Parts: sequence; structure tokens; C-alpha cells
Amino acid sequence: MTAAPLRRRLFGALSLQSVAIVVIVLQELALVPICLWGWGTAVYRDWLVVLAAAEFLSLLDLGLMTYFSNLLMARAAGGDEAGYRRLKGFILSAYLSLMAGGFTLLALLALLVSPAAFGEALGAAPDSLALFLPLGLWVVIRLPTGLFTGVYRARGEPARGILFDLLFTLGRIVAISAAILLGGGPPAAAASLCGLAVLTGAAAARDQRRRYGERWPAPRIPEPAELREALTTGLLYNLNGLALLANVQGMVLVIAQFAGDTLSVVLFTTARTVTGVARQVAIQLAMVVGVEQSRERGAERHHNLLRLHRFALRLGGTVTGALGGLILVVGSDLLTLWTRGKVPYEGALFLALLAAAMAGAPTRAAAQLYFYTNRPRALAATHAAAAAIALPMALLLVPQWGAIGAAVALLAAELSAVSGWLGRVLARDLGERWWRQWSAGALPSAAAFALSGAIAWPLHQAFGGPQWWRLIAVGGAWAILLAPPALALLLPGEQTRE
Repeated sequence: MTAAPLRRRLFGALSLQSVAIVVIVLQELALVPICLWGWGTAVYRDWLVVLAAAEFLSLLDLGLMTYFSNLLMARAAGGDEAGYRRLKGFILSAYLSLMAGGFTLLALLALLVSPAAFGEALGAAPDSLALFLPLGLWVVIRLPTGLFTGVYRARGEPARGILFDLLFTLGRIVAISAAILLGGGPPAAAASLCGLAVLTGAAAARDQRRRYGERWPAPRIPEPAELREALTTGLLYNLNGLALLANVQGMVLVIAQFAGDTLSVVLFTTARTVTGVARQVAIQLAMVVGVEQSRERGAERHHNLLRLHRFALRLGGTVTGALGGLILVVGSDLLTLWTRGKVPYEGALFLALLAAAMAGAPTRAAAQLYFYTNRPRALAATHAAAAAIALPMALLLVPQWGAIGAAVALLAAELSAVSGWLGRVLARDLGERWWRQWSAGALPSAAAFALSGAIAWPLHQAFGGPQWWRLIAVGGAWAILLAPPALALLLPGEQTRE
């Protein structure tokens, strides 16, 4: 980029984040066939629906985790240890209150809600409440776990925070797999996730106490102004999370209610998981750039900030386009192997979901700047608008088109709310022209998609097939052949010369 230290930081952090992405992708790829093998399609479908409902309990966080994590890093970086300790007292009192509220809500559900009525409301099995309660408990227990990662970042060891997240992700695979291998159903798997959340939180707290002398002070009642700022900013983060949940998990609930067949939920979620790899890899990598953007903005180095902004756009576009081209070519074989032939391949569904990913990924990547500077207003407005567009469209399209209707609704939301509105907000904020910003992400995305597909298609024709070794061979050859042109798209001439 513009200076050797910045390039080194970016390279090191992007490398570590790449490892984390591989583990996250492996988790998604591993759990689907394991659950289908152990439970069957019908039971797995109910697991997905109930899990989608339980995830809404994460909104009890009120968006405070992100706000507190960013503030912890700012206090530690500024050497304000007294303020850092006072903030931790506030955090402890906040999360004790939030978790108590979550436990109370779950207890009221168990006592007052009819299991049959609950299952009917979700469009799931009559005994779904018995699964919702332990899944909800898991969501409430893990509310504060992101703060452990925030402490590692604040103490200058973000890699250790990434390691903590990796262990939690691997533990999730182990916990669910162990429950299935021992003959347990979804409630047993949910109970094992609760145990995992407790163990990983305790391990992280012990490690931070040993490494940094971190001890949580007594809970502290915050000053009114302090509480007002936390709630105002946190609720904007929470609105952002609510809108994302509405688009992700809410769409599952819409399909479950209105698709008219039991397969559509599994069809949509599996296709979204496979195609979503393209966007999630780009966004996860862009989070590293977002941290550096926040640093440059704080130092008022606008020239560096603009360079990082354009790099984030190219990163989001190039990575999403490249992976999208590969997924479109090998998607059928991958889905057959992944689900052991239990979920059919829908080419139109894959294409619509990939188009949605490519439409919004460059802007989402660049907008990480807002996430890491406690300025979530634009993100919250964007995702609220996206949900307001996608969900009503899905209600109209899903009864006729099923899962494909939901994908078309997501595509419309990405084009209008994310690429359109949020892109204009970013451009105005940074003094860029919108068309220049849009082309900086869209052109590399389209070029990478075309190049990727052109390389992957003949390789798949020659060596591909529904066998893992064939897909690995195609993927390896594709990566080698695509790397030079992809790097040229990602790092234009003036960047590589610096």
C-alpha cells in the first residue's frame, strides 16, 4: 500500500484472517452432511427453522458488544488504564443485566407457551419448544463472548483473539457431531453447545487473567451520559443486527411459512451457504482493512484512507467475483457431495444468490470503516432498508417461486439499498464520485467472475465430477491459473510499484 509498516500489518492480519475463514467455511461444509446423515432431511429442516428463531435472542445484546469492544481498544491504545477498568465495570453490570433478562424470557416461554402452538407458529414440529429452549440458552450464554476477542485486540494481540474464535468454531463442530454420534437428537446437540459456550468463555477469561492480569472489577452503575451514549450507539448496531437477521434468518421463516413444500428451506439454506462463501470470504478479509481504515481516519491521513478505501472495494469485488465464477461451475458436484445427494441443485437459485453477493460485496467491504469507528448509523439504515425491500418481496414471490423468489428478493435489496444507497453515502463521506467508487468494485468483480468461470469450466470438463479428489484437483489448478490475473485486478500498477 502506501508504507511498509501498513503493508506488513495488512499482510499479517489478512493471512491470519484467511486461516479463520477456512475454518468457518469448513464448519459450514461439515455440519450440513453430518446433520443430514444423523437426523434426516425433515428433522434437519426443523433444526434450521428453530435455530433461525433462537438467533433473534442475540438482539438482547442491544448492539453493545461492538460498541464496548471498539471503546476498549480506544482506551487501551490511549494508555487510559483507569478509564479501561471503569469501562469493564460498566460492561460487567450491563451483561449481567442482559443475561438475566434473557434467562427470564426463556423461563416465561417454558411456563406460559403451549408447545403445540409454538411449533405451529414456526411451521415446525409440535415439540419444537423443547429444542428452542436449549438453543435460546446457548444464544444468551454466548452474548458476551465477543468481548473476549475485544480484550485481545485492545491488548495488541488480535491473533490470539482470532485463535479464540477458531477454537469456538471447531468446538461447535465437535459438540454437534458428538451429540449425533452418541445417538442424541437436536435438543442434545443444543445442550452440548451450551456447555461449549461456558467452557470457552471460562478458558478465555483465565487466559486473559494469566497474560495481562485482567480481572473484572465490581459491577459499576454508569453515569447517565455514559449510559445514553452506549445505548444510542449500541441500539444502532442492534438495528443493524436485526436487519441482518431479518434478511438471513427471517427469510428462512418466510420460506417455511409460504413456500408450500418442506424441501425449500433446506434448498435455500444450503444454496445460500455455498454461494455465501464468496461474499463472506471477501467481507472477512475486508474487516482487516476496516481496522486500518479506522486508524488512518483517526490520524486524519485522508490520502491513505482513500487508498485503503479503493483497495477494500477491489478486494470485495475481486474475491467475490473469483469465487463466484468457481462456485457456479462446480456448484452442482459440490452440493451433491456435500449433502450426499439429498438436496437437488437449482442452477437459477445459485445464479440469483451469486448475483446478490456480487452486487453488494464491494460496498459492504469498504463500509467496514463505519463498523470500526462506532458510526453504525449508515449501516443500520442500509440494512433496515434492505430488509424492508427483501421481506415484502419475498412474501410476494416465495408462494409462487419458492426458494428462487427469496433469492430474487435478496438481489433487489443488494442492488438498491447496499450498492445504491450505501455506496452513495460512502462516496459523499470520502469525497469520491459515486460512479468512480462503484466502478472500482464492480469492474474487478465482473472481470474476476468472467476469468474465474473461463478457467474453471474447461478444468471441470476435463477433470471434474462428484468426487472430492476431482473437486480438489480442479480447485487447485484453478487457483494456480487465476492467481496472476486476480492479483493484477487487486493490485493495479501504481500499487505494485510502491
